[in-house]
Amino acid sequence: MIFKDKLKKNQNIIVMFIFLLSVVLLCHADSDVQKYTIHSSILSQDIEYTLYKPDGYSDSIKYPIVYLLHGMDSDCQSFYQYGLKETLDDYITNKIIRPTLFVTPNAFNSFYVDKYDGTFNYEQFFFEEFIPYVETLFSVDTNQSNRSIAGISMGGYGAALYSLKHKELFSACSPMSPALLPENTLKLLDDNNDIKKLLLSIFGNEEYFKQNNFNTIVKSSSKGTFTMPYRVCIGKQDYLYQFVIPSKTIMENAEMNNYWYIGDGEHNVEFWKSQIPDTLKFLDQKILENTDNSGTIGNGINSWILLISLIFCLMI
Repeated sequence: MIFKDKLKKNQNIIVMFIFLLSVVLLCHADSDVQKYTIHSSILSQDIEYTLYKPDGYSDSIKYPIVYLLHGMDSDCQSFYQYGLKETLDDYITNKIIRPTLFVTPNAFNSFYVDKYDGTFNYEQFFFEEFIPYVETLFSVDTNQSNRSIAGISMGGYGAALYSLKHKELFSACSPMSPALLPENTLKLLDDNNDIKKLLLSIFGNEEYFKQNNFNTIVKSSSKGTFTMPYRVCIGKQDYLYQFVIPSKTIMENAEMNNYWYIGDGEHNVEFWKSQIPDTLKFLDQKILENTDNSGTIGNGINSWILLISLIFCLMI
């Protein structure tokens, strides 16, 4: 009789354990990329953005965040055409990088700056509306040490520029094939050049272009002003290569913490796909070096399973 009662009790405990485990598994969120919309009062329009949530995303966990800025004639979904989601899933599952949020807003061909005439102030939108909105809506660790920025081409320009003008917000920066144009770009380009026409429509004149030029800002600042770590990558066959390479010397002369990858590659998807893995590892490593709370981030489902298993053992 005692044996039967004990057996029945154990059966009930096992059933309860299976039930609780099933609930956790059903509630478990797989990694996900969704497109969202924010209404901007500054830009007087809706702006779409994509956000990657890691496997096991939970509101009870505060996650690092990476702002990914897309290139010219592209949009907020472009990174996922380069295989970003698959790489993130693989790296997070295999604990190569920590579970992290990745967000990309549409920026059109704005070069991520406030337009010279004040009619499209994208930079103001990004810092006054977008970042506060995203980091309130989602479970983000808002410490500087857990926020980084990266971008491709025009987005590389934006990431590099933001890392200088808003250096107190980011812990690392990784521009890929960045449009780090020289200070005299507007003089170098022919008046009929489409890029010059675009730049003039945004910057208006050479003076405003220089005010938002990476090289100009770095050279006009004291050595040691910018301590953030950078990983810059550019292909030798990239049409921007000759314009970008002088920035390497400028950064070194300013004693900036910079690492450059220069290899074979053009200004195309193939090169960016090849660089995304090392970019992700770089950003995660630099975040870890700058924070002492990395242990608070983990796979949410594993924590729940561990807790349920512990309760199960105590009940037996």
